Order: sequence, then structure tokens, then C-alpha cells
Amino acid sequence: MRVKDEINGAIVAWDDSEIGEPLVLIHGLSESRAAWQHQFHELSKRFRVISYDVRGFGESATGVGEGTPQQFARDLAGLLSKLGIERACLWGFSMGGVISMRFALDYPAMVKSLILASSSCVINNQALEFFKMRLALTSGDKADELNELNAQDAKGCVSIDQPDLIQKYVELRTSSVRDPKGYANACAAMSTLYEHPLTDELSNIKAPTLVITGDLDPYCPPKASAIIHNGICGSNLHIVHGAGHCAHWEQADEINGIALEFLSGI
Repeated sequence: MRVKDEINGAIVAWDDSEIGEPLVLIHGLSESRAAWQHQFHELSKRFRVISYDVRGFGESATGVGEGTPQQFARDLAGLLSKLGIERACLWGFSMGGVISMRFALDYPAMVKSLILASSSCVINNQALEFFKMRLALTSGDKADELNELNAQDAKGCVSIDQPDLIQKYVELRTSSVRDPKGYANACAAMSTLYEHPLTDELSNIKAPTLVITGDLDPYCPPKASAIIHNGICGSNLHIVHGAGHCAHWEQADEINGIALEFLSGI
């Protein structure tokens, strides 16, 4: 079922398989819910899978962006409330992992379990400059430059030599940014992790957690996932060999199996 409705002052679009225990999929920066095309159908055999376009991406409007992870967490809480879901499993990729962690900290009673894939709880100077550069391209007449940089970022997310898969992912990323203000809002939110990292708060996350990373990830390397793993007591860390940032695209069957094994044990 495909749905659009207003949540927290902005139109949000989502897909809902409707049957089973709720599992929410949260995409990364410059993506849309289409990023879960290798997971949605398979996971729907076991769960009620809900994938949504984060504020400012895909078919979801930007509204009044605050540039904070807290706003994205409130949006997720609003979506679950709209659907009458009191508690759900979350699977967040990259930026979606940050949203998932913030949500687990702000709404702990609504989280049954977490899968945090290719994500980070803190950023360094290099990452801060990464976001600043992209923020600078969201104003004025620099749309073409932003689009080109976005395409380069997409290519860097995939480590394997599969031109068709890489092109498909590039098209997904470039088509998901329809409003530069939405992209800017997300970059601003991720930039807050420089001065306000989640690291010291992670011990407050009590939900069962699986941390997944590819050993070839250039954006959120295994070290970033290790920090999350060490911060969340009792969490599990799984390093996928031969995979880059988009491990759930490159090795979809393996990642789906790892996720389902974890979720089945909750």
C-alpha cells in the first residue's frame, strides 16, 4: 500500500506491506524509500514492512526544516502514531542509522530492536567539510554542480565492479533530491554530530541492536560502527567482507539473511 499524508507539518510518503510485526526501513542521505528495493519484498514475507521517504527526499516535502536529528526522530514518531504502531523494529542505513539512534534515545518505549547499517554517531573535521561543501551547493544556481557531486558520491558508495548496479544507484540518488532545501536540511542535521555527537548517549539505548558495516566502506568505515557497537551495551557487530557503503545493495541476500536471523531472535 502506497500512502501520502501530512505529518508534523509536511507531506510524507510511505509504503506499507500491512501484515505482521512492524519493521521500519529508514534510508540514507540523498536517497528515497526506493533504496530498499532489495529488502522490501523479502522482508515483507516475515514482517509488516514500512519504508518512507525522509523529510525533503523522494515524494516527502521539506516543510520547515530544523536541521536536527531530533526533527527527523519526531517525524518517525509521528508516522508510527499515524499508523497506530506503539512499538517497532527499525533498520536505518547511514543517515537513517543516525535517525534510528536519535529515535531510540528520544522514544525508547517505541523501539523493539535496532539494525544500524553503515552509520556513525560522530563526525570528524573531514566529514564536517563534506557536509559544508554540499550545503554550499544548495543555494543559488548550483543545481548542476550538486547533481554531479551527488552522482560522484553515489559511485563511491559501491565497491564492486557492476556498472548496471552502480548506474541504478546513481539514478536513485540523483532523482531523490527534488528540493535542494531538503538536502540542505539533512546535511545540516548530520553536521550537528560534530559538536553534538551521540557517542556519550549510546549507553542509554537498551533495545537489542545489530550493527552492520562493510569492510570497504569509505564514508562510514568499520571504525565508525565499532564506536557505535562499543557504546551500545550488548549490541552485535557484523562486518561484511568485500562490501562498501551500500552493502545491502552489493550483497543483498547475505545482508537480508543476517538481518532476518537477528530479528527472528528478538
